[in-house]
This record gives sequence, structure tokens and C-alpha cells, in this order.
Amino acid sequence: MAESEIEKLVQQSERQDDLKQPTGGHARAIGAVRIQLQSAHLKKTGPAWLRWLFPKPNPFVEISINDTRIVGCSKQVCNTHDPYWFPQAFHALIYSSQDSIGLSVFSSRSKHWRTKLLGKASYDMCKLERDLVHLGISERLWKRGEEGGILLFDLVLYKPTSLRGTEDDTSKLLFPETTTNGFHCFAILAMGVMDLFIYEAKGLSSGDILASQLRPGVVVSIEMNGKDIVHSTPKGFSENPRWHSHCEILALQGRRTRLILEVKDGRTEIGHINLPIGDILRGEEQDGRWWPLSGSPQGRLRIKTGWKALSGVHEDVAGPEI
Repeated sequence: MAESEIEKLVQQSERQDDLKQPTGGHARAIGAVRIQLQSAHLKKTGPAWLRWLFPKPNPFVEISINDTRIVGCSKQVCNTHDPYWFPQAFHALIYSSQDSIGLSVFSSRSKHWRTKLLGKASYDMCKLERDLVHLGISERLWKRGEEGGILLFDLVLYKPTSLRGTEDDTSKLLFPETTTNGFHCFAILAMGVMDLFIYEAKGLSSGDILASQLRPGVVVSIEMNGKDIVHSTPKGFSENPRWHSHCEILALQGRRTRLILEVKDGRTEIGHINLPIGDILRGEEQDGRWWPLSGSPQGRLRIKTGWKALSGVHEDVAGPEI
């Protein structure tokens, strides 16, 4: 066998090894949930003849998954026992049907006062297995075994649907294909889960840091109404680092969401990619494509992406955000 053919086989083997998906105990999302807050009726405390001495609460809701992963907080409604939050909505990835949604109602007079828990409710995701839409849920708020009021909210569960291959085949782009004027194009649904694999980078350089001292990492953010950091890779130890890192990103409005990948050494930015999710998915016709880094003349980043559309979503359903 010729030496050139051997080199080609070695390079192909290395490339296939590089593009293996990271293994381990990383849980994969089984869907996404939309929590739509409605209102609450909070129990008044103290004897009736003394209630005029107690100030009314300024309630807000903190939403979490399994009491560990904070989804977000609602706006604070001032001076009332009957707050109204509609149309504030929150979205979160769900990793197991055994997950539970926690809704804790707090009150705070101001940023200088200690936050006080008024009551907490929870809702098991297994109740959404048969009926994906639950409207007008009324759950009692509890604190130390005593009822603190009632919270009203809606829940909608979106399950990923595989439009190509199987649901576990993340090497394929899972978004629908349409034909317009004889040309094939990819139409991304409004809401979906993006698989992002960050493999390696090459040619990183920074005028402020020596190449031997580089400790680069990638900060992943999404930008729609604001910029939110969703993932960070471990630090590398060279100007050609390998991370083999994976994350899942919930894109509420795929047509308008931008993906930002910033390669940084501490607070120093080496280079970045800032593109709409649709452009990145359309450019991912080959596994592990190299993308040039803006701000780094020789810098390139190799990533792979996949898209899981969410069933029942055919238009922008993200709704008003807080």
C-alpha cells in the first residue's frame, strides 16, 4: 500500500474518532415544558382584628425543577393578597418523566428586606404523559404543614419529534425540509431543542497571552430578547485545545434566536461565532465542520449540531417573556 494511502486512512480514522459523541452519564432531554402563570389567592395571616397592622405582601413566584434547577422568577406584584401574573411564561427542558415542577411564592418588601416564603406548590410531570396540555391548574400552597393559599397556572408539554431517522440519531439534522420554487430549503420550526457538540479549536492566539500560557474555554450563549449563558466547556491547555463537550439548548423562537460561541481565556476573548441558529444548522451538512472565529485571524472552531423539533409547535409560541 502506498504511503499516501496509509496517511489518508490514518487521517480518516482520527477524524472518525474525533467525531464520536461524548459518552457518559449526561441525561438527554425528553421534551420541554411551558409554565404559564395565572394568579394566586394568598391567605391572610394574623387575627382579623389585627390584620390592618400587617402590611400586604409583595408576592413573586420562583419556578424550579426538582428543587434544584431554577427556571426563573416572575415579576413582583406589590401590596396585594391576590396577585395576577398573566401572561408571564417560562420554559424549561425536561430530562425525566419523574421530574417535578416547584412553584414557590415569596414576598419581599424591598431589596434590603429578607425574602419571606409564603407557600410552595409542586406538580409531577408524570401527570402530563397522557394529556400534554393542562389548563387552569389549581394547586394549594403549603408552608410548614399549613395552607398558605392557592396558585393558578397552566402547563404544556412539548415532546421532540424525529423527522429524520430515529430520535436517538443526533448526527442528523432534525428539522423539516420544504420546497420553494423548485429549490430545497430547510424550514426551522419556531421551537425546538438544539444539540451542540463542541470538539476542538485550532490556531488560537491572543496578543495579550503567550501561546504556552493559553487556557481557552468556550462560553455558549443564546440571544433573543436578551443574552443568556447556557453552557461552558472546561478549560483547554494549548492553542489547539480539544473539549469534546456537549449541551442541549432550548430555542424558543428558532427563526430569531442567535447562537453565540465565545472562545475565552478567563475574561479575555480570543474569538467568537455569532450567527442565527438557522444559519448554523443549514451550514452543518458535514459532520464536524470548521467555523472561522471572528477576532482571531487563524482561529477555527469545530462543532456539530442537530435539531429536534417539538411536536405540536408550528408557529412562534414562546409568548411574552418577563
